[in-house]
Amino acid sequence: MKTVQEVKSYLRNGDMTKIAKMAGVTRKHADVILRRPTSKRFEIVFKAAKKIASANQRLGI
Repeated sequence: MKTVQEVKSYLRNGDMTKIAKMAGVTRKHADVILRRPTSKRFEIVFKAAKKIASANQRLGI
């Protein structure tokens, strides 16, 4: 999983809330940050999203 689209394909309901908590931002802000690769906090949010997505992939969700 290298792109945002690949990561988003493995995210399920409620995952954005977990990502937001891990990154220290609100759920809505985390969603906006993932759409803006030039954002200051993009790397933090993307790293959290990759963690959640890989866990979902391992669990077969």
